[in-house]
Amino acid sequence: MTESFNIKSGIFEEEDFLKDCPNYDFIPTIMGAVPRIIVIGDIHGDLQLTIKSFKLADLIDDELRWIAQPPNTIVVQVGDQIDSCRPIRGVYDCHNKLQPDDRVEDMSIIDFFNTMHKKAKKHGGAVYSLFGNHEILNSQGLFDYVSYNNMFNFEYGKYKGTQGRRDAFKPGGEVANMLACTRKNILIIGSNLFVHAGILPKLISNLDYLQIEQSEKLKYLNIIVRKWLLNKLSTDHHNAKFMFIDNTDLSPFWTRVYGSIPEKADLSSNDCKIAVGEIIKVLKVGQIIVGHTPQLYTKGDGINGTCFDKHGKNKLYRVDGGFSRAFRIFQNYNLIQVLEILNDTTFRIIRDVESDEFIPGPKTDISDIEMREHVAPIFAQNRI
Repeated sequence: MTESFNIKSGIFEEEDFLKDCPNYDFIPTIMGAVPRIIVIGDIHGDLQLTIKSFKLADLIDDELRWIAQPPNTIVVQVGDQIDSCRPIRGVYDCHNKLQPDDRVEDMSIIDFFNTMHKKAKKHGGAVYSLFGNHEILNSQGLFDYVSYNNMFNFEYGKYKGTQGRRDAFKPGGEVANMLACTRKNILIIGSNLFVHAGILPKLISNLDYLQIEQSEKLKYLNIIVRKWLLNKLSTDHHNAKFMFIDNTDLSPFWTRVYGSIPEKADLSSNDCKIAVGEIIKVLKVGQIIVGHTPQLYTKGDGINGTCFDKHGKNKLYRVDGGFSRAFRIFQNYNLIQVLEILNDTTFRIIRDVESDEFIPGPKTDISDIEMREHVAPIFAQNRI
């Protein structure tokens, strides 16, 4: 069943959400500043990485109890919790048994984040999960990055196997409905904007026809994707759905612009002044935090900041360090990192000090030169 809605009627937020998702708690798009935020990058089907990230930030103990200090700490995970395989066209297909250490953990990770949000809420905190392009891909019926075991041995309630995964993730399916009601596409907390890949000025300007405030456009983005996943989106909003979900150049789930900006770039530089400078001005935010583009070979040092202003303060942070075991196909195993934001404006990278045993990925024809110098071929959309 599809439905139309008047975006000027004020139903963007709580009232409309509770109509769509009566059994879930409402999460606003825009919130006030908090004392402490922990930002976790892309997970890609690695439950061990998930738990280690929480422990690294002293959020949980060995029994997975919430022990964060302060207790009202907020966690933001920037999407791509699922899909633990990296196909390489003509070399490596995910739907075979070549991938080492292939664990069925996609749904366990989604459930873990849902459970931790409930635990954090009891202490005044929260664990917010964003959508990434891989959650979207699964709901589009595109499973190229799903590992063999997560595809063929999928199990979630009555949904089993390959067809079960398709039915569960498709719009209106049980998993799609749950994701629609528990995840956001974009969040602003205090002066910090969180989005999976980035939000380009062109996308914002393309929504001028709505004749609403700039910040309301972010709420519109959240509602469109939610209704699409619930299979309730009317054809009235087809153009917005195309921009948000299908257009890989514009989509906040797909753009590579933010992940490719050089480190130590000036906010006034050509790399930063439009994608970052215009957005922080138009949306009245202080910083942008994204995942999506792994920084393991593009930058080499994991989480990093760039686009510094005249005070030397970075206005863009990238938190996907390629920490998941999914990236062992590139012979990489970076130490885990998370980003800490204190009192809205102080940023600190928390780094792990020890690594697990390295289990190499399957052999490929990717050369070391291609890995380290030719970034575009490695991180083209058909490889991540």
